[in-house]
Amino acid sequence: MGNIAAFKKKRNPETGVAVTRAKEDIVNDIYKKYNDGLRRYLARHIYSVEDRDEIAQEVFIRLIRHPKLEELEPSMALLCKIASNIIKDRFRRQAVRKANAHVSMTAMDLPSSGFSPEQLVCSEEGIDVMRKVYNNLDKNCQRAFTLHRFVGLTYAQIAKEMGISKRTVCKHISCAVLKMREKIGEII
Repeated sequence: MGNIAAFKKKRNPETGVAVTRAKEDIVNDIYKKYNDGLRRYLARHIYSVEDRDEIAQEVFIRLIRHPKLEELEPSMALLCKIASNIIKDRFRRQAVRKANAHVSMTAMDLPSSGFSPEQLVCSEEGIDVMRKVYNNLDKNCQRAFTLHRFVGLTYAQIAKEMGISKRTVCKHISCAVLKMREKIGEII
């Protein structure tokens, strides 16, 4: 009767896996013998300590679940192979999750040049285009635009400097900005 009690199944409280006393002893012996080596193996392949702990635990859970554990010849190679399979499974799951987050390039609304308006203006081509637009502006538009954007004067200060109303300053600056935006829109 003592032998039958030794093989009576119980559930491991951490894993919920049904284990016989004999299986538990086998896994405990394997753990004592190979756990340090398994940890070193995992340290070479996995950066995160938490991930290494989870994978090591999963290795021993898989061992407990193995239907023919008593017939296995436990070795470091066996544990490393199980760990390697777990790592591959994790990478596959992560790849699937990332694949689901994929957005098709055709579904995205991208500018044809690949540059944002800011990048285009900062490029040599963009600077040349802006220079041409600026040179084609009315002299009052050029002056109002320069005083506002590059000197940093307010509309009131520009109006006083140029001897015109604030409303006219606003029209000059708006005209300059509108023409530059139109030209950028043609390029993009």
